[in-house]
Amino acid sequence: ESGKCVVTLGNDGQLLRTVLLCVLKIKRTTGEMLVLLATCRNGEMKIEPKLPGSKLRDGESSERASKRVMQNELPDLNGSLEVLTSSSEEQIKRSSQHGLRTSYLKTTFKLFLQENTDDNVHMTPNPSSEAPSNIAPRNTEAI
Repeated sequence: ESGKCVVTLGNDGQLLRTVLLCVLKIKRTTGEMLVLLATCRNGEMKIEPKLPGSKLRDGESSERASKRVMQNELPDLNGSLEVLTSSSEEQIKRSSQHGLRTSYLKTTFKLFLQENTDDNVHMTPNPSSEAPSNIAPRNTEAI
């Protein structure tokens, strides 16, 4: 995972994989939240509802990663998003893909979507990319 994680020796002498994540919680005043519905890998759609986000790249700040996600995954919303707050949290669990104990350091940016944006936002990236294939609003009680 070049530039996407760091593996160190923990205080207990065990390997510890650390991953820095950036997640965007984008809401309208109506309570609707943008949710990634699926990804397209190798020409196949995989349904996996989640919030837009990314692992940080080598030397990249959380703020820069959030801007990269907005530019690359949400270009139709350019100029319509306002950052309200951000918060950070850590979760330690075993990586299902790598089998290593992993510390996930997640920065969540809460954003406001201006009301002048279209009601239906659809994204259709290059089918060979791992970018979102569709983004849709979803009602939520609270962020």
